[in-house]
This record gives sequence, C-alpha cells and structure tokens, in this order.
Amino acid sequence: MESIDEDKAMTLRRSVQVCILFLSLAIVLGAWNFETRVSADSSPQAPGGEAAKAATDGSGDTPARAGQAKSTSDTAPPTHPFSGIATPVRDYPRVASSGPCAPLYKNGTHGTCIADKPCRGYGIRNDQNEVLCMCYLTRGGCDTKSRCDNRAHACVADTIQKNKEE
Repeated sequence: MESIDEDKAMTLRRSVQVCILFLSLAIVLGAWNFETRVSADSSPQAPGGEAAKAATDGSGDTPARAGQAKSTSDTAPPTHPFSGIATPVRDYPRVASSGPCAPLYKNGTHGTCIADKPCRGYGIRNDQNEVLCMCYLTRGGCDTKSRCDNRAHACVADTIQKNKEE
C-alpha cells in the first residue's frame, strides 16, 4: 500500500515540475516576443519595405529623430587647452600638535603647536625626519593675518563671517 502512495506522490511531483517548466518557457518566450516587437516598432519601415527617410531639424543639414531635442545654437562652445601639466605634490604624514602654543583664530578654531612654535597650519614629517609647519602648499604655514582652511585647502583671511540673515 505504501508503494502506491509513493507512486502517486512521484507522479504528482513530476506533473508539478512539468507545469513549472512550461510556465517558465512561456514567460521567457513572451519576454523575447515583446523585445522583438519593441525593436521592430522603433525602426519605422515605409510600405514598400524601404526605411523611412530621416527628418531634418529645419536647417536641412542635421537629421532629427522623433522626440530628440534639436540644437539651439549655430556656434560650437569654445574649447581651451590645458594651462599646463600639474606637478604632483608628495603627501607627507601629518604630525599631531603638541604643547599649549597653538594660535587661536578669530572664528574660534585653533592652529597647531609644532616643534614648540605656533603654526597656522598643520605639522608634517619630511623625508629627513624633520617636523615642519605646512598649510597645504604653503611652507611654514599661513601668515598672522590668515588661517589654514581645510575646505579651501589653502590659507584664507582670518576673519569672522557674519550670518547672511543679519
């Protein structure tokens, strides 16, 4: 009796697998048929089997496709050559500030104290193992009227910015 139930279960499993196979095949063929219909619709054909002539944008020299924007200017944008080849700058490892001599900027932030001297920038360790004050490309840090700005990557004027609302 058990073998008959197992045979029925096996037959049922087989029929479910076959149904799933046919449904998957139908979905794949439907998707393939949709893609071929869409690609056939996008290339219009004239009644005689010849391709339709390309429309122009009004000036007569540039073909325009349906739904594509046409040019609004008769002159091309100006192009400028590069000013020169950029020279790479070595990114030396930074050194932590040490000591109480860090300068206070007008916006409330602090500079650093490098080699027991105030530094309007940050400290680096060069190839000779010396600790130097730098502000990006400015050796020795910024002057007394400016501060090293991390957003600008340069020395900027040390001023207090007023709110735009005032």
